[in-house]
Amino acid sequence: MTILEEELPKRKGNPLFRPFPNLSGDAFIDPCACWVAEEFISGPEFSCDFVLQHDEVFLIRETGKIKATDKPFGSVLAYTFPPRYPAGFKKRVLKEVLKKAATSLGFDWGYFMVDYILHQGTPILIEMTPRPGGDSIPELVRAATGVDTLALYLDFVQGDFKEPKELSLPPESFASLNFFALVEGKIEVLDGKKVTAYPHVRKLFFKKQAGDR
Repeated sequence: MTILEEELPKRKGNPLFRPFPNLSGDAFIDPCACWVAEEFISGPEFSCDFVLQHDEVFLIRETGKIKATDKPFGSVLAYTFPPRYPAGFKKRVLKEVLKKAATSLGFDWGYFMVDYILHQGTPILIEMTPRPGGDSIPELVRAATGVDTLALYLDFVQGDFKEPKELSLPPESFASLNFFALVEGKIEVLDGKKVTAYPHVRKLFFKKQAGDR
């Protein structure tokens, strides 16, 4: 609750947090001052892309998520591939939940990204949105398997979707790590030489450049 009270007022200028009409009255609701708290669900967190077509769910990719506990809620420190599911977990159960969720929202076709928590073997969905997974996920999957998830998405929206083959899992584990600036300010220098010098680092990608805030 403290994080919500401190962080939400900072987002008043963000269009995503603009006040919206109160259906039960004339006043507007300010999402930076009024919110609904959901039940906390414990368990490891994961993310996946899937396609719903011809009443069937096709998993495109699955990754584990490691949250940044010292950053604002929802910040991701790293994604892992392949994901390490708990023993006994059945992907059949995941597909059933994904299909039920998509159809309950009125979809019978689409390409979706989903974040979910496994709680006592059951997938609890956090977010479902009709787009491919972003952040560093596409680069991670491409480095580990050679599969370009964004290219698959473009094929899908052009009506050229083909049932994906089972991903060939690498013998080693892969992870994409996110780096966060320790303080706010203007970036003076970006130098990744020390990172790329490690033999196990495949690629370094900067989202920001010198001069950005």
